Amino acid sequence: MDQIEMTSASRPFSGLARAVLFAAAALAASGAFTAAHAVDVTTSAGKAVMVANFHGWTSQCRTRPIEVAITRQPKNGTVSITKSTATIERAFRGNAGTCAGTTVGSQRVVYTPKAGFRGSDAFSLSTGNPGQVRKVGHRFNITVR
Repeated sequence: MDQIEMTSASRPFSGLARAVLFAAAALAASGAFTAAHAVDVTTSAGKAVMVANFHGWTSQCRTRPIEVAITRQPKNGTVSITKSTATIERAFRGNAGTCAGTTVGSQRVVYTPKAGFRGSDAFSLSTGNPGQVRKVGHRFNITVR
């Protein structure tokens, strides 16, 4: 089974939050439903922060393309999405032992606050298989100190 994982702020989600993200991504990838979740991120004024790194893989531990699109822009900063790589931390089912530690392609999401801005900002993304109608929604709540 193909899998999708999201890491945030250079570290993976852990425990229940990670399980929920995986389950939502897997169901959306199958076209079963559209899920949504929120992620809270804090950064310093003027400092860019990686808020997410979406990566997917096949049962053969190869990169699985993921489409990431901005659905709502932040009002007080910018969001960039760039191709990157990520290491599979662990899988929740199927190829857990086989793929852990493998590097695959990813889509890295970085938020950069406007110069001089301090306060709250937010933006939204959708992820899914390329060309897929149903997507997983992600909302990022940013605090700039």
